[in-house]
Amino acid sequence: MLFGLFGAERLGAILPSLRISISTRVSASSAVAADIAQIHAAFEQFDGTLQRQIAAFQLFDRFLQLIERGFESFGWLAVRLAFLIENILTGDR
Repeated sequence: MLFGLFGAERLGAILPSLRISISTRVSASSAVAADIAQIHAAFEQFDGTLQRQIAAFQLFDRFLQLIERGFESFGWLAVRLAFLIENILTGDR
């Protein structure tokens, strides 16, 4: 029935062009998939770099917070030492 509608000659002429069209679409979609994979890999690399930078910043921030707590806890000692040094330098014991 199919051969009766198209004719054997027309079907034989259409099939190679369909095969070329399908292979072109498959190769084009493969190229698009490869491009998407490359873009994804670049974003993954950027994400890893960003995460490392954030971790380094957080570590530095925690270090500064520790130093700040030390100044808050021993602030009276720093003030006393400053007055003591000032008195020694000016000669007002």
